[in-house]
Amino acid sequence: SFVTGSCAGDAWDVEGYFCDASAPATGGCTVGRVSVGYCSYSTYSSSLPPQFQYFAGMPNVGGNAAEDFCPIWSSYSNYQCRYYDDASEAFANGKATYRGESRCENCRCSLSSLYNSARQEVQPAYGCYEERCLSGTRLQMRVGETWYDCNSQPQPGIIRVTGWTGYLTCPPASIACSEAADLGWPLIESISPPAGPAAGGTAFTITGSSLGANDTTLPTVSVCGVAATNVHTSNASGIQILLATTSPFLNAETGAERTGTTACSVRVSRSNGRYGETSLAFSYVGPPGPPPSQPPIDLENGWTADAILSMGLRIWPYVLTVIIGLLTLHW
Repeated sequence: SFVTGSCAGDAWDVEGYFCDASAPATGGCTVGRVSVGYCSYSTYSSSLPPQFQYFAGMPNVGGNAAEDFCPIWSSYSNYQCRYYDDASEAFANGKATYRGESRCENCRCSLSSLYNSARQEVQPAYGCYEERCLSGTRLQMRVGETWYDCNSQPQPGIIRVTGWTGYLTCPPASIACSEAADLGWPLIESISPPAGPAAGGTAFTITGSSLGANDTTLPTVSVCGVAATNVHTSNASGIQILLATTSPFLNAETGAERTGTTACSVRVSRSNGRYGETSLAFSYVGPPGPPPSQPPIDLENGWTADAILSMGLRIWPYVLTVIIGLLTLHW
């Protein structure tokens, strides 16, 4: 039915094949997600034959005549995910710098609004990102030089990058990794307790799979990038368990405990180089920090209205106190 049937039928209802006039301006992914594409259709001067009319109320809209007028996702000439040529090198390099994209054999098309800026935001659009499967249900995607585990994000399937705006959408691992073997990458399922003092010394337990409990060399564990101590392993009913103790979480400049509460990622690294990481899984709780100080009043441009208002808001409590004091003395 794919060859002989209508492209509006069920056989064509697969991502990357059939598109329609309502396709988003952001484009889409072609078959196999190997390219970023656009919906190719045209408006003809006359109505198409009835069997080739795919859009209600638009009898003269359709794709290429050689393809039975089926509107399909067609690849942009400069947006192949698996390679780029000399003509599109500058375009690919720009996407790598500002959107974290890549061009490689394992790169595929995904929806993203990532932008390498803490201030500027961009609309979601499709781009090319490298993927790797750790098992049939675990997918990682690379942004720039860093790999992110789709399963371990605070919002599963949505990757956010520190210092960047926007997000990257992961495809379902059940589809992207359906034929992948389990390569033994650690998977962290839970951490208990979820918090401890910045002074360190908190014994905590990590449960999950492929944590390296049976490895000859013990895995290492880090919390907020600080190596944990006393790491040892256990197995219970097929679930692997790591036990460790947090180290002090110190200010690099002063050597004192960090103040306030800091949410940390936790990483388990096996001796074979494979690792698992989960975001915001443990919090260091330090002593309260000093109260925030008011920034100095900006007088670079003179006594502007903003500067006068800022000064007034700061001194009015003192002025009010003086007035009340004078009135009290008067009476």
